[in-house]
Amino acid sequence: FHQINLVDINYVHLPRIDQSYLNSLEFKTGFQDNLIAATRYTFQYDNQKFTKERKSQFFKFSIETAGNMLAAVNQSGNFDQNPDTKQFLVLGVPYAQYVKLDFDFRNYINLSDEHQLVIRGFFGSTINYGNTPYLPPFEKSFLAGGSNDIRGWTAYNLGPGNFPSKLYYTGTSSYAAVAPLKIMANAEYRFPIIKAFRGAVFFDAGNIWLWDRTYNSATDVSPVELALIKNGIFKFDEFYKQLATNTGIGFRYDFGFFAFRLDLGMKIWDPTEPLNYRFVLPGLRWNTITYNIALGYPF
Repeated sequence: FHQINLVDINYVHLPRIDQSYLNSLEFKTGFQDNLIAATRYTFQYDNQKFTKERKSQFFKFSIETAGNMLAAVNQSGNFDQNPDTKQFLVLGVPYAQYVKLDFDFRNYINLSDEHQLVIRGFFGSTINYGNTPYLPPFEKSFLAGGSNDIRGWTAYNLGPGNFPSKLYYTGTSSYAAVAPLKIMANAEYRFPIIKAFRGAVFFDAGNIWLWDRTYNSATDVSPVELALIKNGIFKFDEFYKQLATNTGIGFRYDFGFFAFRLDLGMKIWDPTEPLNYRFVLPGLRWNTITYNIALGYPF
């Protein structure tokens, strides 16, 4: 089916913020005021309920654009302007300008009535420009990790690129990882255990990255942040080395109308560690396992 959202308006204004928390973030990923006036087109194909074949597919593509109409209205320069960032303001906040697209493909292979192999691939990118010169809005970027993603990591604690898990520059680990580019692949084998109790074995790989561009105004940037940003920039000849990988086992209880799920993610290759220490599977311990509790299947 096709879906068009002609206007989707999101107004974000932070009148008060915990400045100590903001200052602790060496990598400030889009924590900012924004007016988002977006238009979105989505195409989705899903033949699981309509085919008797052993294989079925799900595909979803969406493209979203924001800020172009406001930029056209502002051609005469009537909007107020932030003197520091040079961004034009509407209702006291800058309007966001970007194009976002993502692809989500899933292949379901029924090995038998109760055994299933599911393979998933995902690609997403946000390109910001014009009135959004540095980072895309936080909610229009991509995250890695979590119960429906790369399950060896908790959400917002993976990437971008080989951004270190501990900020060796500062001795702190405070950051919230989002970025405008994401590549991910998953595979999961699902099987019955007893009655409504089911199991799974899975493999996840992926990461998020920054585009090679300016991400800070001259008044915001610091040498520490510049060094960190270089770790997260996407490079065609290096990105495969920065793919985080994990394996794991899952347990699900299917109530019929929803499933309760526990997935145990075990890291294999951790790009957030120094180069010689990224193969981390031999160091597997109970306290290194990531426990993901969720409702429903991950994909």
